[in-house]
Amino acid sequence: MSSWLPAIGVRTPEVSEVDARIGYATRVYRGGPDLADLSGIVMQTTLDNPVGGLVLPVEDRRWLVLAVGMGERRPPRDVPGFEAFLRQLPDPSLAAFVDQCTPCSEVTIYRRTGNRRHHYERLRDWPDGLLAIGDAFVSFNPVFAQGMTVAACEALVLRNALSAGRLPGHARSVMRGFAATAAVPWSVATGQDLRQPTSNGRLTRSQALMNAWARELSRLGVHGDARATDVLTALYHLMSSPRTLLHPALFRSALLARVRGYGPAAGRPSGLAALDSAEHPVDKRKQ
Repeated sequence: MSSWLPAIGVRTPEVSEVDARIGYATRVYRGGPDLADLSGIVMQTTLDNPVGGLVLPVEDRRWLVLAVGMGERRPPRDVPGFEAFLRQLPDPSLAAFVDQCTPCSEVTIYRRTGNRRHHYERLRDWPDGLLAIGDAFVSFNPVFAQGMTVAACEALVLRNALSAGRLPGHARSVMRGFAATAAVPWSVATGQDLRQPTSNGRLTRSQALMNAWARELSRLGVHGDARATDVLTALYHLMSSPRTLLHPALFRSALLARVRGYGPAAGRPSGLAALDSAEHPVDKRKQ
C-alpha cells in the first residue's frame, strides 16, 4: 500500500522493522516411528545455539519437518544440505526421525521473517474511507503465529466501529484502534527477535525487563513449574493478558527457586527412545 499512497497525495508512513534474519526450511514426510505419547518434537534455538527444528503431524498421516537457523546458519534449499543441517542439531532426534520416513515433497525455504509495522495511524492526511488491516498494517515473524490472530482482533475493532456508526468519517481513529490492538503482540515478537545477535535493533528498557522475566519463567517451566509454562504459552499465543506474568505465585516460585535451587530439569522425553534404537533408515530415493 505504501508504494502507491504518494499517487493519491498521502505521505509514506514511518515503518518500524525488526529483522533477526531467521530462515526456515520445511519438507513433508510420511511413515515414521511411533513416538508413543509425544505429539511431535520441538528443538528450540537459543542464544548460544542459533539452530533448531521441529516435527509436527499434518493431514493424511504425514509429518512436517522444519529446520530453523539465524544469520549465516539458515538452512539451505537442497535436500542434502537440509538433511545435513538436521544432523548438526544438538539432539539427534530430528535427523533420526527423518531417516525412518519417506519424503513426499521437495524442500521449501522461507526467509522473509522480519517484523514490520506501518504507522498509518500517525498520518494526518490519511484519506477517509481507506483502511490498512492485517499484514498491510503490521506483520510478524511467522514463528510466533500471531498474524492471523491480530488480523482477527483488528476485524473486531472494525466491526465495533461500524456498529457504533463511526465509519465513514473516522478511518484514522479506527487505525489507532488497530495500533493499540497490535501493541502487545508487537512487543512480544520483536522483544524475542531483538535478543538474537543477528537482529538489526536494540531492546527497549521495558522489553529487556519483560525478556528477563520471561527467561526466568522459562527456567522455572523447564524445572517443572506448570504454572510458569502455561502463562508463557498463553501469552505467546495471545490467549491471555501480559498481566498474567505478574501473578504473585510466579514471584513466589522464582524467589524460592533462587533460595532453594531449581531442582532437577525435565529429562529427555522417553518417546524419543524409538529414534535412538533405529537400525534401518528408509531408502530416501523412494519418493
